[in-house]
Amino acid sequence: MLSCGYPYNTNVGDAKTYGPELEMAAKVTDAITVDLSAAYTQAYISAAKETRTSISDGTRVTASRSTPAIWP
Repeated sequence: MLSCGYPYNTNVGDAKTYGPELEMAAKVTDAITVDLSAAYTQAYISAAKETRTSISDGTRVTASRSTPAIWP
């Protein structure tokens, strides 16, 4: 966010990500199937570019968390 309040997006460099992912499906009845998925991700900047930010090599990258959902 800029000091004037407007959002600012820029490319800060290269990033590395890693982590496990799990997906499962179970047929409970002939009409109901339950699907489950989960993931844990680690991400960090591996090669920062020269920008107006304080981002440097090794800075962790965060992401928003998902919420469970049910579809008919």
